[in-house]
Amino acid sequence: MPPEHCSWQFNLRYNLEKECSAQSSIDLLLEAGIKFEYHKKHGIPAQLFAEYLMTSGLVCSEKILWICFHGIFDFAYLLKLLSGESTLPDNEYSFQEMLKLYFPRLVDVKTLSEPWPQLQGSLNKLSQDLDVFRSPPVDRAHSRQTPGRKRQFDDGVDILQTQRLLLRKEHTEDE
Repeated sequence: MPPEHCSWQFNLRYNLEKECSAQSSIDLLLEAGIKFEYHKKHGIPAQLFAEYLMTSGLVCSEKILWICFHGIFDFAYLLKLLSGESTLPDNEYSFQEMLKLYFPRLVDVKTLSEPWPQLQGSLNKLSQDLDVFRSPPVDRAHSRQTPGRKRQFDDGVDILQTQRLLLRKEHTEDE
């Protein structure tokens, strides 16, 4: 199993000419430093990644807490890879059930913040509003651990603080 708190980035083989994508997303990834030509040749084949992920102990496990920000499209893509299905369920209930099967402990921070209008917006805005520490320089394409500090995601979420909040919430619900 991985260390207690960690994050990874995997670059899959991706061909811009063949894959369906939103130009705004591609522009954001290019701005973040993703090199599509390189990954077209040297990226991890998606099926190989799915096989390794499925056998890693990271999916279908109550022990792993997945945290994302507006990550539903990322998890939908992972579901297609992991299940081997060419299409996803055609209704929200079935999709949520499938999602819970593969990722039983998944928290989307954007969804958590929806009840509070003052916390709406981007992850950058949310981290500023909550005064969450952010280590410069910002590199959206990679995660980083600053020596001597808590492990963080460069896009603004302090994973340890988030887990403390979630654990506190779980403990309260159990009482």
